[in-house]
Amino acid sequence: MREFRFASLVLMTVVAVFSAGTAAAAPQGGTCTPPGAWAAAADFPDVIVRSWGVFFPPNGKFYALGGRDSDTAGSDLQTVSEYDPALDAWTQKTAAFADNQVNNMVGGVLDFAGTPYIVVLGGSAAGATTTTAEVRQYDPVADVMTILADDPWPGAADGATLPGGAAVYDNKLYVFGGFQVNVDMTDAIYQFDPSAAAGSRWTLMTTTLPLAHGYIPTATSGDLIYLLGGSTFDTSSGTPAVLDTADSYVYDPVADAITTFTPIPRATGETRAVTQPDGSIWVLGGGRVAPNPSIKSKC
Repeated sequence: MREFRFASLVLMTVVAVFSAGTAAAAPQGGTCTPPGAWAAAADFPDVIVRSWGVFFPPNGKFYALGGRDSDTAGSDLQTVSEYDPALDAWTQKTAAFADNQVNNMVGGVLDFAGTPYIVVLGGSAAGATTTTAEVRQYDPVADVMTILADDPWPGAADGATLPGGAAVYDNKLYVFGGFQVNVDMTDAIYQFDPSAAAGSRWTLMTTTLPLAHGYIPTATSGDLIYLLGGSTFDTSSGTPAVLDTADSYVYDPVADAITTFTPIPRATGETRAVTQPDGSIWVLGGGRVAPNPSIKSKC
């Protein structure tokens, strides 16, 4: 299985940049120059793959949660690492995950009654075919990790599904699709609401993905959530394979409606989509099918 290895939270090279102001907007052809420029930063202290990286606005720092340093069973990293851009330095935090099912998680920053936390969910161990449904809440200020035991992710009730993509809108986390390990992708959309009572925070949305996908680069821009690429599971050749796609969708969380969007210029998956201050979304590298990962920026 192909992995992405990175040294800092600027994870991979941009493959696509486009304006995501409205559902009707479409990428323009040709090469563009993104605002700003790439710059070297302090290397992550170890090799790390399949980690969940997130920016925490209250303190202006980045966090890498979980992941592993190889494909070997037992190589899982049950730790949280903090990157301080002001100091250009990494620090390993004291808080740790209670188990090693910490690869391929998804999550976001959510406000719980006035206190912001990083929330991550799902995951598996290196080399494993089982998954967890746990939802973990990390407090970067107190450096405390808590399992929200009353609200496991329903999408992994089978013990063998990884979450596909995730984005936050209106202080709710939306989880799209998933990978039923070595079986198929899924098409369900779930909403996690931190303001709901414990034990009732998950809602299965009525709308589903037009096609089942996993490993979906997903980001919110304005009032919409964009799903750009992602993976399908192909069994037609007799040898099951995870394949990149250019399938792109836009989801309206208020209407609970999803529509097809102009395809991303190059098929990709297994990476992140990141919203910029101007509302554009960058899809960073990605994919396992040649010629990915891409090294070309398009808009």
